[in-house]
Amino acid sequence: MSSGASGPRPGGLAAEIAFAATGIWYAVFVHIENFEGLTRLLQASISPVALISGVGLLILSQTNRFGRVTERLRELAGQRQENSTTDASVNRQIEIFLHRSRILRLAIATAILSVLLASIMVLVIFAMAVLDLNAFLAVLLLFALSLSSLIASLIAFLYDMQLSLRAVDELLKQTGTPASRRDSSVLTGGII
Repeated sequence: MSSGASGPRPGGLAAEIAFAATGIWYAVFVHIENFEGLTRLLQASISPVALISGVGLLILSQTNRFGRVTERLRELAGQRQENSTTDASVNRQIEIFLHRSRILRLAIATAILSVLLASIMVLVIFAMAVLDLNAFLAVLLLFALSLSSLIASLIAFLYDMQLSLRAVDELLKQTGTPASRRDSSVLTGGII
């Protein structure tokens, strides 16, 4: 609906909808010249900031996992160097951990990209308010790309968890644990 028309309120991301005394809705850009305009601008940037905070916790979890994977990889490489004979099980574990480290690196990179895009989105929202820009499509595109990056990160993280189970299975094969016990042990986290 065009501005100046009566009826339902038109929507807009950086525009504040004002109701005139005549009963006509019209769009007024958010100016940060007063406290109310600043408050509305900060409210518009809360969702991206919450996204940044949540993804930051995910990145923390992923980097901790990456650290454990690389530490275990170093241990396995040390074992392989100490033993002059080539152990197929150790080599297989090393392959799995190398693959996991690459997957985790991808998960971390895409999560960081998600935070970067959300940060740029906040800057664009502020630029829209300060400079009276019409960049609604840019904000929507940045938000969609940020969420897409987050989804890619989560998929890679889930794939790493699957690879983690394979590494545990290889370790249990090495200890001679029967297949039926390995399956239940992997599923219960090693409690059985």
